[in-house]
Amino acid sequence: MPGGASWRALSEDCVQPPLKLLLTYGAWLVICGLAAWFLSRWSAQRRLNHALFALLIVIALVNLAQLVYVFGFGESIIVRPRNEFERFLQHTDRVWYLLFALWPFAAAIGIAQASLRISSRAALARWISFACSAVIAVLTPLFIFFTTCGLAGACLG
Repeated sequence: MPGGASWRALSEDCVQPPLKLLLTYGAWLVICGLAAWFLSRWSAQRRLNHALFALLIVIALVNLAQLVYVFGFGESIIVRPRNEFERFLQHTDRVWYLLFALWPFAAAIGIAQASLRISSRAALARWISFACSAVIAVLTPLFIFFTTCGLAGACLG
């Protein structure tokens, strides 16, 4: 067996699913933390154009709208059939996963830019941006889980 195949077979045999999930979550947090720090520093040193800032706001608003729908207005699909909006979201799930995955990185840039527009203190913008992005990164896997369960019915079995 080539080196990659043997490692995969070893990891599938030795690592239990809960530990795999924990390792994946830890890797996600490390990647997001490092990226958020560098993106926060980079974004706090310059002002970006309005089109990019608007795109970052759209990413955040789309993700927030999904969460508001799931937590605020979504009734369990176990007790009712899916509506047209939920079927649309179910069949375009990769787009929504990508938007959720981009959210911590977009937040690192967008919050730094918003902080710079409010106050010209770059250090404050960097730290606020990093903190908010880290909180979003911690919660993003849970958001994906709840959105997937609430809109696509993935938790139905």
